[in-house]
Amino acid sequence: MFKKIIKEIFKNNENTDYLNEKYKIYPYKEAIIIGLTYLCFGILWIWLSDKILDLMISDIDLYSKIQTLKGGIYVLITSVLIFLLVYKRADNIKKAIIELRQTYKNLQKLHNELIVSEENLKNSFYFDSLTNLLSRNGLEFEIKKLIENDKSFSFIYIDFDNFKNINNTLGYSVGNVFLKEMAEKLFNYVSSKGFAGRLGGDEFALVISNDFSALNLSSEIKRIYECIGKKWEINSLEFFISISMGISIFPNDTKNLEEIFRNAELAMNRAKTEGKGRTIFFTGEILNNNSETINYANSLFNAIENDEFELYYQAKFDLESGSIIGCEALIRWFHPIYGFISPAVFIPIAEETGQIYAIEKWIFTKALQQKLEFESRGYYNMDISINLSSKTLMSNINFEELEEILARYKVDYSKIIIEVTETSLISDIEFAITRLKLLKKYGIKIALDDFGTGYSSLTYLKRLPIDIIKLDKSFISYIEKKGKDCYIIKSIISLAKDLEYEVVAEGIETKEQYIFLRDNNCDSAQGYLLAKPNNSHVILDMLDKKYKYVF
Repeated sequence: MFKKIIKEIFKNNENTDYLNEKYKIYPYKEAIIIGLTYLCFGILWIWLSDKILDLMISDIDLYSKIQTLKGGIYVLITSVLIFLLVYKRADNIKKAIIELRQTYKNLQKLHNELIVSEENLKNSFYFDSLTNLLSRNGLEFEIKKLIENDKSFSFIYIDFDNFKNINNTLGYSVGNVFLKEMAEKLFNYVSSKGFAGRLGGDEFALVISNDFSALNLSSEIKRIYECIGKKWEINSLEFFISISMGISIFPNDTKNLEEIFRNAELAMNRAKTEGKGRTIFFTGEILNNNSETINYANSLFNAIENDEFELYYQAKFDLESGSIIGCEALIRWFHPIYGFISPAVFIPIAEETGQIYAIEKWIFTKALQQKLEFESRGYYNMDISINLSSKTLMSNINFEELEEILARYKVDYSKIIIEVTETSLISDIEFAITRLKLLKKYGIKIALDDFGTGYSSLTYLKRLPIDIIKLDKSFISYIEKKGKDCYIIKSIISLAKDLEYEVVAEGIETKEQYIFLRDNNCDSAQGYLLAKPNNSHVILDMLDKKYKYVF
């Protein structure tokens, strides 16, 4: 009986052993205890009561009546005894049933929570939590289905070129508002012809079916630009929007999911490097160039050790006398297989891979050694300009290592010029000013390179601890046209003089440019008209011969 009850209660329940142990519910054991108790009590009762009656009563009629009464008493006592035993076990069963029901309720609640968690997990896997667009995983899942069904489509990789300006100006919370609004625009645009997703940060993707009636993809691209717009306003502030897009087409470019993403991203990166705000379709040439970039990056690791770098120097001339007064150190890479590799190619790669730190330390070491040689030859007044990247300027460890190099060489640091660009300073202007002041403690002069190409040069001009302004060659090239640029150059030179800055012009290529700059009080210049970059031997030879530019 107990076994059947217990089995029914704990049927298919994993908590049976736990409840058995807690409430001492063991069917066979309970039945044996009750049975043995009944048996032992019955035997003892019969034996003891009969012995007592035999000793005390001799009357047969009375003996018979007492035996009947004894049987009734036995039934009453055993009934109470069995009741107590069964009640105790039944009470344990009741408690077990109550706990079992509560456990079931808890399990049911947990089950419901797991269903909700599973749904949330699924949503977080397939959808971006900020924009509610498909996540990268969601995009991959949907694209796989298109590939399996052999559907032709265009994958468009979108990057907002100047998104960091919003974050840097107003903070990440406002940046998130921007991303949500742009996501909504993209979703509304593509909802009838494909789907949209967020790849991360300010990068989005559109997948447009090529079966869509508007087969002209160029028109679609135009509509995307119109959908995004050119300006974004918040809190009475206005930001100009620019997007770069890379497009990979299935199955034209590849039949592989991973390569679809890679190809579109490569095309997008090409769009950014070619001026931003444009769209590039993936081609095999882009992939080859990327492979070349990877090869360059790998080769850079051993370039210093293999002595593949060389410092060239472009002479700087005093515009009044035509004499050489200094030079700019320019790195050149002569690869044993690829030959000459332009700094415009490998410097961005070095910055991206972090190898720029080792390269700049090598440049500073070689340039300071060259300064020592100039001084040993009696050319104490020759200054050397060295370019410094924002990476080293803002890096604690690498800037400290640069200071160690400066402390190592005993040269006239008043003739050392460190050139920085405006773009390398504005990301954290206060920190940059602190670092530049540390350099000036050595006696070093600071030159603001490519002046006039930024948007806020005049704003920061009075705050930056600079000594020299270098006019960008993009201004110089317009001198002969005698237009507005000439007035701008005159104004810049006049302003620099009032602020007691030295002015250096870059990219002098014609006599007309030379004369204009000289006549408008520009201090010095460098350019192909005067001297091309060359190795130190050529520069020393020019100094030994007291070379001057004469026309």
